[in-house]
Amino acid sequence: MQVNFQQHAGAGIDQPLAALSACHQNIRVHLDTLLRLVEQVPRRGADSETLQQARGVVDYFGKVLARHHADEEECLLPMLQNLMPDRGRAALDCLQRELIAEHEHLLRYWELIASWLRALEEGKTSVPDWDVTARFVTMYRHHLDAEEYRLLPLAERLLGPADLASLAHAMAERRVKANETRA
Repeated sequence: MQVNFQQHAGAGIDQPLAALSACHQNIRVHLDTLLRLVEQVPRRGADSETLQQARGVVDYFGKVLARHHADEEECLLPMLQNLMPDRGRAALDCLQRELIAEHEHLLRYWELIASWLRALEEGKTSVPDWDVTARFVTMYRHHLDAEEYRLLPLAERLLGPADLASLAHAMAERRVKANETRA
């Protein structure tokens, strides 16, 4: 059973799977905005609305990308590894390697895109790299589908109420520690 992200758009950390799914929905919205920016800037330039959208995309991905990936890599996937019966371990190992490798690629692509968006915010005229952006968006959409249709349904099957509470606690604690390291 797939988590319905439309239904859980306002889900908090106390509902960790719904929160992850809601984040996936928000990522999709920001990917669409990014594509519009890459199409519009060469034609229209960077007016105030465009700059506001660019700032929104940079702020969102700058805050969410690493945090979301860490929630999955440091909290959800290890918990699933501990609960996965032996007969499904190889498939989970494969999925985990795939998702973590994609996280790394997505972060590299994002760094390139973010530098263009920041230059745009600073008033520097530059042409967006359509190929990098298209790869980022395509890879991210594929990645989100894998998480929505493979990872989260697996988590729903394996995690009971106590596991979900433990996952919520682990995600919240990881965020507190991350905020402490930044301060």
